[in-house]
Amino acid sequence: MTDEVKKRDSDRLDGAIPESIYGVMAAIAFMLYCSFLITTLIFPVKTQDEVGSTLTVLPAFCGLFVFAGAQLLAIRGRSRAWSHRRNAPLVLSALLTVPLLAAMAAASFDLQASLLLQAAAWALWGLGQAIFFPMIGSLQAEIGHTEENRKLHLASIGGAVMCASVFGALALFAPDPLRSFLPALYFATTLIIFVAIRTQRRIEGDETNEESGLETLAPKFLSPTIVGGTFSVLTCYCIAHFGMRGTLGVATIGCLVGGAVFLATAMTIRRALTNTLIERLYFPITAICFFLVPTLPDFLKFVPSCIALSMFFFYAAFYWSLIIAVGRDRKTASPRHFSASLLAPSVGICIGWGIASAYALAGGNLAHPFVLFFGWIVVYTIVLSIAPYATNTLLEMDLLSPEDARPKPDPIDRSGNSWEQACELIADTYKLSPREREVFGMLAHGRNVKFIKDSLFISENTAKTHKYRIYRKLEVSTHQELLDHVERIEQKLLQQRQER
Repeated sequence: MTDEVKKRDSDRLDGAIPESIYGVMAAIAFMLYCSFLITTLIFPVKTQDEVGSTLTVLPAFCGLFVFAGAQLLAIRGRSRAWSHRRNAPLVLSALLTVPLLAAMAAASFDLQASLLLQAAAWALWGLGQAIFFPMIGSLQAEIGHTEENRKLHLASIGGAVMCASVFGALALFAPDPLRSFLPALYFATTLIIFVAIRTQRRIEGDETNEESGLETLAPKFLSPTIVGGTFSVLTCYCIAHFGMRGTLGVATIGCLVGGAVFLATAMTIRRALTNTLIERLYFPITAICFFLVPTLPDFLKFVPSCIALSMFFFYAAFYWSLIIAVGRDRKTASPRHFSASLLAPSVGICIGWGIASAYALAGGNLAHPFVLFFGWIVVYTIVLSIAPYATNTLLEMDLLSPEDARPKPDPIDRSGNSWEQACELIADTYKLSPREREVFGMLAHGRNVKFIKDSLFISENTAKTHKYRIYRKLEVSTHQELLDHVERIEQKLLQQRQER
């Protein structure tokens, strides 16, 4: 029996709450928080009648813009103010969310707010969510550290997304005053559960205070940004075409189907294959649905919209679980790497929402089906064009192809190649990203920039950028110093082998 198992059994005998209970409570908190997000985004504060339903997206766009911007500033500043061991961020997040929830409640009694006041309430909401949303993620990361709990953890994510659709559907049938109070109820309940788990785990002394390595935990910018952009364009179209209640119906069905599909694939298929399925299926299925909408009669447009949104929630469930898995595997509970991971889809949502809002302000009709398809094309093109310039070391790791999903060479197979062992050890020690590992391997074998450029099909400037990032991490200034560094590590490995 291992020390870890003995400690766990000892804790349970001493009256500690079993880890599975924490997992259930964390899943419930996640489920309620998803419901809060759905009901808040789909049912924004009532807009003045003369403005029209299409422009109700503008205040929400302001909130999402602030949400993404606040995350970016926190990451760039390497801020420690959001430490999960302090209660101040929880209180601040709740206070910043109160104006929006209060405005929604007031709107149910026909107390209308101007677009400017709504935008201000959403902006404060964005600040609050930039604080609280990553902390929900860090709570999930603290649950289920053991290998045998991985399937249970994935099941909790998929099940929570499915159950969130039920809570979101309550807004379809609840009377109007209650509907406006539902987001406040979900948010308050989530806070209570979150504080209860944190308090109990602090008593048991299970919290960890390690910081995350942002260079290795941040996701790649491209795919999540496009996914977020297409989701926001689809949501704007649904609001304009189906109205608020119809849009909530589309989101509810999409959330239910997406969570069920994720649950089925996660429980039956290996994670590496799930990565491939998502990356290969999301864009073609979404594109087909966007193509179908203009060609179908009005009573059938609901179907491809539900399918496209279900693909989004399937992607979101997987993406969320993978972020948590990375945080768990790295043994960190810091919320900062969740901020980095959420930045890319947030930026995508802002882009899509901004395009739709600008089109509506110019007098365009978002309900026209061709707007949906061309909006998707525009978002895709914009993101593809800015991604090469926006990507840096912070947003370099591709979570759709995580390092632990790649086959690693068996130490036995390379026992006779001390140079390769030295390269692998250096890459692990200095936490090189997957792309940097490829470039470093070529540099360590004497290859130049031109060879790297041709082998990886990248530009010369990109190859040089990777090269100098590796130099900076290894604290060398020339190619010869890099080779000397590898040689020194190789000599140490050979000496250790002889001593054995």
